[in-house]
Amino acid sequence: MKEKNTIINTQQIYNQSTLQFQFIIRVVGTLVGLLLINISSYHNNMTMVYGVAILFLTISILVRFTNIKENIRIQKINLYMDVLVISVLIIFRGGLRSDFFLGYYIILGYVLLLRDAKLLLRISIWIIILFSLVSIVFTPEAQFSFGRLLIRETLLMGTVYCLFNYSRMLNKEMSLRIQATDLALRDNLTKTYNRNILMNVDEMLLKESTNVFIVLLDIDKFKMINDTFGHIYGDQVLVSLGSLLNQTIPTEDVVIRYGGEEFLILLQDMTEKQVFHMIESIKIKFNQMTYDWYNLETDLAFSAGIIKKKDSESFSSGIDRADKKLYQAKSEGRNKVIM
Repeated sequence: MKEKNTIINTQQIYNQSTLQFQFIIRVVGTLVGLLLINISSYHNNMTMVYGVAILFLTISILVRFTNIKENIRIQKINLYMDVLVISVLIIFRGGLRSDFFLGYYIILGYVLLLRDAKLLLRISIWIIILFSLVSIVFTPEAQFSFGRLLIRETLLMGTVYCLFNYSRMLNKEMSLRIQATDLALRDNLTKTYNRNILMNVDEMLLKESTNVFIVLLDIDKFKMINDTFGHIYGDQVLVSLGSLLNQTIPTEDVVIRYGGEEFLILLQDMTEKQVFHMIESIKIKFNQMTYDWYNLETDLAFSAGIIKKKDSESFSSGIDRADKKLYQAKSEGRNKVIM
């Protein structure tokens, strides 16, 4: 069975706060770096320095304020680029004698905010490799000290060790919190969401989505199934329908056990035709379900009402309209989908 999405999106490593923090650090760090190079005695190749700075700031602006920020792969590549820029500044400042290596610690700091221990470890390895390379290759021979390199590498590795373990602790804490949140919002029987999710429905659906459809469906003659065979067997039907819905409804949409045998589905970014055919297809599959104990003359069936939510309409008002369509489907003979 597909896992439906949770309130906390664990696949997204960035949020607005971390993006903003990273952008500020990049801008301030670049300006401070240029200032230090200008006031020091090591300011050769300033044309190249300014060129690197302008390119880096341009990329930083694009990553912060355009749709590029939605691409996780580009965001991760940017972290490696940050390390590369710090390494270039170290080269301009004379290699091992440069104090710009402190910039690596700032990068490690905001990578820690992303709460991805594996990413932190990979960035740390990249830092250690690049720092060793620029220190050995670009430090004047007369000023190179293996002891200083060893001390700085040891400090870096010690910091990485502490941050990596702390990041793992944060990941575990986050995972436990997500599990607790998910359990509180799940229906134990059907593994769909329960009604508590409606308090967070705006977070579950994309705010920029222009098409949101509300579907309310109800198993036909469910009371008769419980009265004839018992609640244990009725639960089997609920589990089967919940599983069918979880497998069929896209993961970015929401399936809720709204009542005893009633399910609420929130769909987005689909056409009316697509929504209708999806629910009709689910109804047909549900009609075809069989059980050894089920010996009634009629097949399993449900009725459903579908409405398109108006832009200014509340979800409660939309659900009420969908309920009226569901009532219409029931009154017209059941086993129907009405939009």
